[in-house]
Amino acid sequence: MLSGFFGIYLIFGSVNGDYFDIINMFYYFSCAFIFVLALAGNISNTNMKNIQFTTILSLIFTSLISINDWIFSHSMVTADNYFYRAEGIYDNPNLLAQNLLLLLPIAFNYIKKQKFYSFIAISLFIITLIISQSRGTILTSLIILILFLFGDKYFSNRLKWPLSIFILVIAYMILINLGDDYLIRFKLTDDFSNLRVEALLLGIKSFSTSLFGIGIGNTSENLLSLSSHNIYIHILSEIGVVGLFILLIILFWLLKTWIRAIIRDLKFTYYLIPIILMTGFFTHNLLTNLVFYLILTIIVFENSTLKEVENEK
Repeated sequence: MLSGFFGIYLIFGSVNGDYFDIINMFYYFSCAFIFVLALAGNISNTNMKNIQFTTILSLIFTSLISINDWIFSHSMVTADNYFYRAEGIYDNPNLLAQNLLLLLPIAFNYIKKQKFYSFIAISLFIITLIISQSRGTILTSLIILILFLFGDKYFSNRLKWPLSIFILVIAYMILINLGDDYLIRFKLTDDFSNLRVEALLLGIKSFSTSLFGIGIGNTSENLLSLSSHNIYIHILSEIGVVGLFILLIILFWLLKTWIRAIIRDLKFTYYLIPIILMTGFFTHNLLTNLVFYLILTIIVFENSTLKEVENEK
């Protein structure tokens, strides 16, 4: 399925695409395909637990590195009305927040077996998210945390509200100490969207100009020199009408898998699919992000393992 998607994307995206960007996309897809094959070929029930625990540790230490970098870098900034955004190992605040959010369901899934590490990971994630100032990820995270607190059977009714209040108090205390410079980015001013809305509209317009899209690498070739920052519009812009059919198939599969996760209590899949769907509205780089392919492979494994158990019965 993955190889078919990559092949179709490259074929139709090459019709009007830029030569060097096509080669670059081929390189990314090749790396992702090899990565998924290697991961899928070595996953078992035994080492899956190790992969999950290692992922939680990665979430913890990535957050700690980001917080440390922010503390020392922020202290060197002297400009007025400027808030230094945490970038961590990615040198990009939005990518940092996005990748941490993609890994977060591991902490949810592991909370019964590793309470300490899971709660540490979730707490550090919240702190790192706040200092990253990634607005789309903050919005998505709020929805997911509410889903986690009120939708997970692990928490009793006595725990849900105290935990919610605790998270809100911690977030409030952090925001108060960060000062007014932090809140400037969230004020509804004329440049609130950083031209994202305009870029999104241009992306939609470019989809209607060509049956095969404008091609790989050409989504930022517009008056704003910006891509749509939306994976759905990005795919439609690059490969045209074919992208619409691909998106419908993918969305159907994700919805079907999510409903199955609810019925069968597959926690990782239950939390991750809403994250993927919502994150797609705020970024266009999921197709070149190896973290995305990591968690996608775990989704497939979680569901295929359950099918094997049911067949044995």
